[in-house]
Formats: sequence, C-alpha cells, structure tokens
Amino acid sequence: MKKIAAFAVALIMAAANLTACSKDNKDGSSSGGSSSTTDNSSSQAAEDQKIDVDDLVIPEKKLVIDGEEVDTDELVMMTINDKYQVSFDEFRYFYFLVIRNTQMDFENIDEEFRKEAFKDLLSTVELQIKNFYSYMTLADELGIEFTADDENEVKVKQQENASMFDSAEDCETYYQSLYATTEVVNNTFKQEIIYNKITDKLFGEGGTYYVSQDDFLKFAKTDDYAQVKHILISYASQAELSDSDKEGFDDLSLSEKVQLKDAAYAALSDEDKKAVNEKAKSEAEKVLAKVESGGDFDELVKTYGWDPGMEQTPEGYFVTERTSFVPEFLDAAFKLKPGENSKLVESSYGYHIIKREPVDETYLNDNVETLYNDYFNEIMNTEGSALLNETVENMKVENNEILDKLSYDSIS
Repeated sequence: MKKIAAFAVALIMAAANLTACSKDNKDGSSSGGSSSTTDNSSSQAAEDQKIDVDDLVIPEKKLVIDGEEVDTDELVMMTINDKYQVSFDEFRYFYFLVIRNTQMDFENIDEEFRKEAFKDLLSTVELQIKNFYSYMTLADELGIEFTADDENEVKVKQQENASMFDSAEDCETYYQSLYATTEVVNNTFKQEIIYNKITDKLFGEGGTYYVSQDDFLKFAKTDDYAQVKHILISYASQAELSDSDKEGFDDLSLSEKVQLKDAAYAALSDEDKKAVNEKAKSEAEKVLAKVESGGDFDELVKTYGWDPGMEQTPEGYFVTERTSFVPEFLDAAFKLKPGENSKLVESSYGYHIIKREPVDETYLNDNVETLYNDYFNEIMNTEGSALLNETVENMKVENNEILDKLSYDSIS
C-alpha cells in the first residue's frame, strides 16, 4: 500500500547504470591465507573479478540531421542556467537510458504514432537531464561548492571502476556499451558527491530540516501522529481465479494470494472489472457491519483483510500526513479520534475500513529507532523532493536548435 518516494531518483537511476560491479570469487573463497600464499591468492582473486569486455556490443556513435552526419566532438545539446553544458555524449546517454527503460521500439510502430511518441521521448529525456542537474543547481542556491577534495574523490571512484578491467581502454569500452563515456560517468560521480553534500546541509544535524529523536518522541504524542489498522477489501480480491490457480491457493501466504488475485484482475476487461469492483463493495459492506456490531477488529483483519502489510505488522501502521500512502487513506485516518473506526473508504486499491488506535507508547519506545528513521525519511522525501521539483521548475534551459531537427533515427 505504501508508495515509493525517492529524493534521488534521477541520480540513482543514472549511477546504477554506469557503475561497474565487482564479482565474487569464482570458487567462493576469500583471498586471505598464510603469508606464503596471500600474494598469490589475492592476485588470483583480482583476476577473477576482472570484467571481460570481449563480447560486449559497442554501438556506433553518430548524429545525422537532414541526411548529413554532424560532428559531435564539441557539440552542446543543452545549456542549463547559463552555466552547465550538456554535451552530445551526455544527452545521448540519457536518450538511450530512457529508451531502455520505456522499451520503446520506434521501428515497429505506426508512423503517425511514432511522431508523437518521439516528442514524448524527447520531453522525458529533457526532464531526466533537468532532474540530474537539479542537484548542481540546488547546490549553487545553497552555497555548496565542489572542491579540489571532491575532484580527488571523483578520481578515486573512477580508479575503483577502472580497477575492474584489464586496462583503461577496456573500462571505456564497458562505458561505451552503455552509450556512455568516462566523462559522463565522472559527471555522475560528481552529482553523487553534491547530492550527499546537499543532504548533509539540509538534513544533517543542525540542518534546515533536521529533527532529533527527542523531537520525534514529542511529535509522536500529538494528534499529527497516528497508529492505524485497516481491513482492505481490494478490488482484485473478488476476481475469479483459473482452475489451476485455485489448486493449493489456501496454502499460500497472503502475499502470494494477492499476486495471483492481482494478475487475474489485471486480465479482466473494463466491464468485468466494474462487476468485480461491485462485488468488492458488497463484501466490504458486510465486513463493516461486523465491525460496527462489535466484532473483534484484529480477528476481522486476519479473516477478511487483503493487505499483507497488516499481516507483517499486526500492531498497524504509524503514519503522519507526510506518509506516502494513498491520500484517501490518510485523510480518513486523521479524521478519526483514537478508538474510532471509519466507514468504507474507497481508494485505487479497493475499500478500507480503518481503525485509529491510541499510540502504543511501549511499542513506540521499544522501536523508537525504526519509527524515527521512518519519520525522518518521510521528511527527507517530501521536503527534498519539493525543493528539487521547485528547482527544476525554475531552471533556465537553452536547447540547441538541433533538438528541433531530431527524428527517431537521428541518434545512434
């Protein structure tokens, strides 16, 4: 039920695609040993961890506009805030990153649809680049500088990557297989360092949005912090399973049951989904009647609920208005007083019956570190994302006129 909100989505996405990962030793052994064998075993381990580039496919780098190839060596595709220049190499990396993530195949779609799809693709690429440079832009606004020590850290990171290959040329080949270059990778390392500095300044001790554990414990005693349980009658729970899926269904975990039901629901037509949704509402009304007639809420959760999270955390969820739950759930939860139950609350998942409990102070104190971290991460995500979104909205971007001339087959 919880949505993922990440302060560093664009940065993580870019870095994850560019960083070479070390391999485990092929025999599973460590490189330790007696003084007479350590050098040999360490050397062998290093060799075993080398990344082989012989079988990698290296795409040819090319830009063709109006049938003519364009020299891309010094080509700047975008300029951000009159300061940051996005090279063709960097633009090309994000271009193919978006294509891979969207699995767009321009060769095999209708020509008219292709034009609109390509416009959408370029808009997504530009947004990813703006998100990526939002860290540098926000750092400028916060007075954060990229220092000589930071430059050295980038070099160390690059050397760590390069150590996974037989040569610097092999490392570059690996990058090229991902439509990247050493310069593009180093820029990712630079953004990562800046991101960490921003996080420290905003959320580190003494930072703008820093909250201590003691402050959290005080907050947890206010009405703005809630412990809630719910019975979810999901739409999908009422979908009919195939005969094969019915076999052994009762022996599955709730998470496994939910997966099968979700798949069955997704396969339905819109008309059939409407009918199943009505069945879910009818079932939810029956469960609500049991709640309102004094039924044990926890037992009803176990019997009728379709949220695996309630099975994993029977004490319920500890939430604030920042928590990344569906808004209908949070709105209803915070309208309740401790001890009260809601009527049916409909969301994109189905129907919820929510009970707000008095905050269990014993549980709170016993699990304070986990609950504090959850709360602080919510602050980071909401405040950090808001700052980055505002930064992107106010960003000044000048596009090279070449962008208006691109077609789906211009870049390779």
